[in-house]
Order: sequence, then structure tokens, then C-alpha cells
Amino acid sequence: MSLNSNYRYLFTLSSSVALSTMLLTQVLTLLCWRTHTHIPVSGYYSITSCLLIYSFVLGFFICWVATLMTHAALRRKQIMPLHWHLKSKTLIDQLPVQVFPRAVFLGLAGVTMGFITIYFLKLYAVTYLHFTELMLFMLMYAGLSGFSATVVSVYRSLGDGAIYRKASKSDL
Repeated sequence: MSLNSNYRYLFTLSSSVALSTMLLTQVLTLLCWRTHTHIPVSGYYSITSCLLIYSFVLGFFICWVATLMTHAALRRKQIMPLHWHLKSKTLIDQLPVQVFPRAVFLGLAGVTMGFITIYFLKLYAVTYLHFTELMLFMLMYAGLSGFSATVVSVYRSLGDGAIYRKASKSDL
């Protein structure tokens, strides 16, 4: 049984973004923290400040790139837009149509996810992470947030009405 082209596109883009995000995160973590054996969760040079900044930047750029790639795939007719009966009035459908405000919202969603992560670290009284624990933590965090931000961006991009009008005018 073959997959629908939209699902195939969503799976390949999400998994490639997640893997590249995980690789980039490991490189950045090595560059920033390689001289430390124990990294504090809160404080001046800590996991909290880096995680919140990283979460916003990650959500913003993943949304920006995934939206532009999805619009290009729609114009090339590699994937099909969502039909009206497949659209629901969920939070994803309430995101802005323009790319920049949507990327800002997903960046802020990443910051919220970072705050929740830090809250749970503090709830379980984690004050320090060893370097290897931090590497594993950032690897999982980057993979999950990269995959989820890509899915949200692609799903919302498939429901954009303005891109369909542009594509239909250029086809004439």
C-alpha cells in the first residue's frame, strides 16, 4: 500500500529536519559546553538561558523553512492542498497566513515548551546535568521539537488559501 504524496512529503521533510536539527544541536552543544563537566540548570551561564533562546530560534527558522518548502512543493504540484472538509478549526488553523507572523508564533511556542521543560527539571530538583546527560537531553529535545514544528508548519501551509490563488493564476 503506497502512501499519499502529502503524507510522504510530510514524513520525509519532518524526519530530515529532525535529523539535521539533532546534528546541528550536537555540534552547538559540543562547542558551547565541552569544557564543562557539570552544567547548572539555572543561573548566568546555564541550560535555562540557552534552552529558551535555542527554542525560539529553532521554532522560528524551522517554521520559516518548512513553510517556504511546502509552498514551493504546492506550486510544483508535488503535493496537493487540503480540501475544505479536511480542515478543522483547530489551533493550527488559527495560525497567521503570512510566514513571518506564523514563524514568530511557533518560536513563542518553542519558548513555552522550553519553559515547561525547565519547570519539570526544577520540579524534579535537578540542579546540574553532566555533560553526557546534557548531550542526550539536547538530542531528544531537538529531535522532538524539530519534528513537531515541521508537522505544524507543513499542515498549516497546506491549508493556506493565498498560495492556492497564486498558483492557480500562474497556471493560466
